[in-house]
Amino acid sequence: MLETCRHPALDVDLPLKDHPDLANVLDIYRDFVCSYGRPPTRREIDPLDYRAVMRRIVLAELHPETRRVRLRLVGEHLSSVFHDDWTGAYFDEKLDALSAQVRYETFANWVEGELPTFGTRRIRMKDGTEVRYKRLGLPLTRVEGEPAMAMVVVSDLTTQTSKTREPYATDLWTLLSRGALSLR
Repeated sequence: MLETCRHPALDVDLPLKDHPDLANVLDIYRDFVCSYGRPPTRREIDPLDYRAVMRRIVLAELHPETRRVRLRLVGEHLSSVFHDDWTGAYFDEKLDALSAQVRYETFANWVEGELPTFGTRRIRMKDGTEVRYKRLGLPLTRVEGEPAMAMVVVSDLTTQTSKTREPYATDLWTLLSRGALSLR
């Protein structure tokens, strides 16, 4: 079916061969895009389609007026790793300032680019815990009057407690070089 339809989200080649669960999520997403000519809205995500990864899904909404990302839904597995339910929280309430800003820029790029992305990320929580993970980011179709949203499926999540506050040079360099972050 995918061979007969055209949409930029269908042309993205992501390195998911070592992550069959994420590849399956991407296939479900692409099937929807092929059928409807656009990514799903938040309301069109059927939990039954994503049952195998539901505990690792995050639905996040972008608030450009405040440069914040609100976590509308955080899966059960992630809440157990964080020892806290982040559903309803904003990144800047849970992460250090740099991690929150980097996550905002990442989400803004997803929403603007409207393309699925895959990558390895790390964040630092306010208590100093470093979290590393792989994630599949899927932009959702915006509904008029609602914030732009993305669905993220997390894999290979690890945490490490650290008392150092070293900045993430690679994340900073990436954002600075793309012009997505400025040092005002």
